[in-house]
Amino acid sequence: MKNLFTRIEEAQISRIKLLYIGGFNQDIQMQAHRRLIPGDSVPGIIKRSPGGVVRNIAENSSLLGLNCSLLSICGDDEAGESILKRTETTGVDCSPCIKMENESTCIYSALLNEEGEMIYAVNQMDLINKLTPSFFESRREDLEKQDHFVLDTNLPRESLDYICHTYPDKIILVDPVSTEKFGRLKGLLPYVNTIKPNRIEAASYTGIDLNCDADYFRACEKLIEEGAARVFISSGSKGIFSMDKNQKALIPPLKLNPLSVTGAGDSASAALVLAGLAELSAAESSWLANLSAAASLLSTRAINENLSIDLLKNISKEYEYEQQLS
Repeated sequence: MKNLFTRIEEAQISRIKLLYIGGFNQDIQMQAHRRLIPGDSVPGIIKRSPGGVVRNIAENSSLLGLNCSLLSICGDDEAGESILKRTETTGVDCSPCIKMENESTCIYSALLNEEGEMIYAVNQMDLINKLTPSFFESRREDLEKQDHFVLDTNLPRESLDYICHTYPDKIILVDPVSTEKFGRLKGLLPYVNTIKPNRIEAASYTGIDLNCDADYFRACEKLIEEGAARVFISSGSKGIFSMDKNQKALIPPLKLNPLSVTGAGDSASAALVLAGLAELSAAESSWLANLSAAASLLSTRAINENLSIDLLKNISKEYEYEQQLS
């Protein structure tokens, strides 16, 4: 895979200005230490960390060497200030973000079972509804200076519609976030270069039950027919199913013992942004995304602070992953 990494380096991607627009919130993760019992409490551990899908992707992207700015919204509280500072330490320019007086920063809370699998999640994301089309119109001069956008569907539908129609050639990736919010992209996929739903999101949006490999590729094809240029469906243990106008591929994940199961999807999305800018094929992009996801899984944190291209090279060698593209 030396050739692939060489191509990434030669692309000089760090010169490309990327603006990440979408969710910014505090993550609260509650993991039980024993079997959950309805109506009862069990011992466990509660962690708070910076979150927000597009914020997470921006942080991962910056660690991979991309030139990232973040446009989002937070409250004038301790959580918002702390998350801004943390994000900036990874190299993300947070100057486009806005801080709202007398408002609370958005919160996403997840309940995990004793095996680390998410059972339920609840989010308080109303603040992001203030990122309206009129707000983006007021920032038009700043947006036009950016080369590409990365979005998530935490944004209101009318704002997604405004961005897609105002900047139809700038949207390199959109993360659907959830089955409910994926529906906000109906009719907008022709403006999207890359879409990366997970298995549940893809099945809900396309109406296709994903029971076998052929079903996944049918779902990819349907999203392509709706206008997306590149589709990557993450399926967990099976790997990533991908499709563009030139090929379709299934690249299995690395075989490893994860230290954490949260954050892998956002890390994979960051790698797909990198892959798109480097003009990698669908199979190559999936391979890189699996490596980036593995870097997250091998860390106890949702975002591996040591993430880098060199780390991906090392993981590829250690786990003999190069053969997946041979």
